[in-house]
Amino acid sequence: MIEIIIASSPHRDELVAEMWCHGISWGELWYQDGELMLEVYASEPGEANQCKLKDVEEMIRKARQRISELYGKSEVENS
Repeated sequence: MIEIIIASSPHRDELVAEMWCHGISWGELWYQDGELMLEVYASEPGEANQCKLKDVEEMIRKARQRISELYGKSEVENS
């Protein structure tokens, strides 16, 4: 199960789209200087985050859509 949460981050000036897969925080999507940025979190040492590829693709698509809508960006601008 994937979940996208719009949130504030203590590390960023703007809101971010947090990406979650099966209850594990995978990373954030946000705008920086007009560019869409992605940060993927590392898992615990010796472990790996696993999620179906189709779920990861859907998670990134949904996060991109949500953060783009928030800032009034179109998908054409994001390409």
